[in-house]
Amino acid sequence: MTSLNLAIDTQTLTAKGLHLQGSIPATGLELPDESGVHPAGDTTVDLKIHATEQDLIATGSIVSPFELECVRCLRVFPQEVRLEDWSLKLPLKKGEIIDLTEPIREDILLALPSYPRCEDGNVEPGPCPAEGRFDPVEQTPLEDRPDQGDTGAWDILDELNR
Repeated sequence: MTSLNLAIDTQTLTAKGLHLQGSIPATGLELPDESGVHPAGDTTVDLKIHATEQDLIATGSIVSPFELECVRCLRVFPQEVRLEDWSLKLPLKKGEIIDLTEPIREDILLALPSYPRCEDGNVEPGPCPAEGRFDPVEQTPLEDRPDQGDTGAWDILDELNR
């Protein structure tokens, strides 16, 4: 695979369109180190680019490997973002250069789990070592607690004025 330049010169785009196939370096995702999300390799793209009179339309697939940190056990596990039916529609101005890097980056980041858990991984799923260690504490519902009168915050603040 070749490293891709995703800057599309709309002036040179023909009616037949453009086929882009290759990889984007992992450094192109620009993720902060403390995020718990680390690219595990280059992002592979296979895109078809077409232009209408008003829009640039890109369709295809994107695959990006990551190493994520489990929010429960802090173990690092592999995860792959697969955007099989990816599409993008942008307004087109002839003679303009449109860079697809940022929209691709945004869609990859949006596809990552907000709270990654190792048992939900799609490359090597397995049980989380922290499973069952942090079960929620049984709490009595408010309606089942004995009535202790009105011990609200206002009563406590009123006591301060006395």
